[in-house]
Amino acid sequence: MRLVLLSPEQVACQPEVRSAWDSCQAANSGLYSLYQSMAWWDHLVATRSSQQLYLGLCMTPSDVLAAAIPLMSREFLLPFEFGRRCPAAIPFHVVSAITVDPLLRLAPVDSLVLLNSLATRCPADHGFYVKSIDVATPLWAEIAARPTLSDSFIYIVDGVRPLYSIILPRTFDEYLQKFSGKTRNTLRRKVKALKEEGAGKMTLTRISAADDVPDFLDAARAIGKLSWKKRGAGWFHTASQADCDQIKDSACRGFLRSYLLRVGDIPCAFVNGYQYDGVYHYADLAYDERFAKWSPGLILLFLLLEDLFLQNRPMYLNFGIGYADYKQQFANQVAQDASLLILRRSFANRLRVGLHSGFLGIKYWARRHFQINREQAHEPQACPD
Repeated sequence: MRLVLLSPEQVACQPEVRSAWDSCQAANSGLYSLYQSMAWWDHLVATRSSQQLYLGLCMTPSDVLAAAIPLMSREFLLPFEFGRRCPAAIPFHVVSAITVDPLLRLAPVDSLVLLNSLATRCPADHGFYVKSIDVATPLWAEIAARPTLSDSFIYIVDGVRPLYSIILPRTFDEYLQKFSGKTRNTLRRKVKALKEEGAGKMTLTRISAADDVPDFLDAARAIGKLSWKKRGAGWFHTASQADCDQIKDSACRGFLRSYLLRVGDIPCAFVNGYQYDGVYHYADLAYDERFAKWSPGLILLFLLLEDLFLQNRPMYLNFGIGYADYKQQFANQVAQDASLLILRRSFANRLRVGLHSGFLGIKYWARRHFQINREQAHEPQACPD
């Protein structure tokens, strides 16, 4: 197996590449099929600098295309997080991919060769970053057995974590049967209570047309300023013209499916989402903290799910990486995944990773130490004789 990197201009000049990719694409499936598709590549080419983008072609010894992976050059920050706060981060200049699922069709040894090539041959200072790789695969088993490759080494960024999703049945009522009767009643009471806070007026708006994007971004910006995410990163804090153009382009290509919840006339919560190939991607979200006691994020998800069943029902909803209470509550399927940094062998890269790994070890020890002390403090004391 060998890796070939093409710029957007080279892809445009070689129609045979798109034809071969189209043949490979039929085998792409799963929760991240959008980010492996030509539709996503065309979206990136239309909205990002061509100098950031590469198409990675995985070629067999007989020069047949085995897999294609859209890649983007960017800065990745390895965070030093305390709860919701991140006072420091180590920057890496990497070439990144949302997923390397196309490589899962190859022999694990061949996939490792290609991952090593992605880390060492891509035009980035430090290596390659992949956001999500399924740990229940032969490739993951090979990675666990061989964390050091010929010219690079692998760092698991956040450890193994849950990946929650929903398999949508035929009807919303059928889906709701996963909850107890008490939980269903609680959700409906929450919807009613938030509606009453808006003097009987609460509206959920689906955003799928390009003309609706500017107003949606204005509302998202307003919500972001009043959300706990005002302390973190998020495109919705600034919502620049470039952000607007990117979301408009996704609407023009037919995969934008965002939602805005208003209580009365006040924007209360939003989700920026995409739907493609039977998968709904529940991506960026935030809510106005002034409405926190009414659980607006939970209500938005409840109403969003109802709308998914009413209009162009997908087969799956992908909650994306990481744990959250609401994901666990609403999901009916859970897998495990991990994010990987595959870094070139160098003293500087080893030092960066060592600092972060040491920080995580100290944080885990402190959390475990305080948990044990708390448990001991609450143990019943023996009665004196």
